[in-house]
Amino acid sequence: LRLLELGGGRLGAPDVLDFMAVPAVARRFGIDEGDLAAARRWVEAARVRWGRDAAHRERVIGAAAGDDFTWAAGLRRLALGFAMAGDGTTLYDGILPYADAEGEEARALGRCAACLHRLFRAAEALPAPRPPARWADLLEGFLADLFEPGEDEAAEVLRLRRRLLELREAETVWGARRPVSAAVVRAWLAARLG
Repeated sequence: LRLLELGGGRLGAPDVLDFMAVPAVARRFGIDEGDLAAARRWVEAARVRWGRDAAHRERVIGAAAGDDFTWAAGLRRLALGFAMAGDGTTLYDGILPYADAEGEEARALGRCAACLHRLFRAAEALPAPRPPARWADLLEGFLADLFEPGEDEAAEVLRLRRRLLELREAETVWGARRPVSAAVVRAWLAARLG
């Protein structure tokens, strides 16, 4: 359900970091507590605030918006900082490289960036209304792509999969073929999952 909330929103730094810290998400990407601590530090240092990129910001606010303080701008700064030594004052191609990059943390950045890439790809798909059966297919794909549930989460995942099956069958059983929004699907799932 948190993914459905994120997809229609601003992709604010605290919300995205909280999503990365969900145990099933962290497990899926091999992100540990040290990686999460580093990610929080990087996000603050790279001044990531909200928005995947300028285009995402423009869709959210309905007006032209720059790339500053977006995830894309922050990741460019971080990647450049790991790729080349920087003093924190010299721009490279208009980008200020992150100055405190350490080689050991490059793998952690890679794991976090992989998670962000998949999350943002999922978020891009969420705003479009679609029939319930297509929502079920999409959410099943996200479950496989973004989550690796542990044994303690197996019952919860089974409940979710059963609800997604109901959602998929809504088209056949109830004739529900009209496209619905992510908010409708989220409310429907929330009511059934408790």
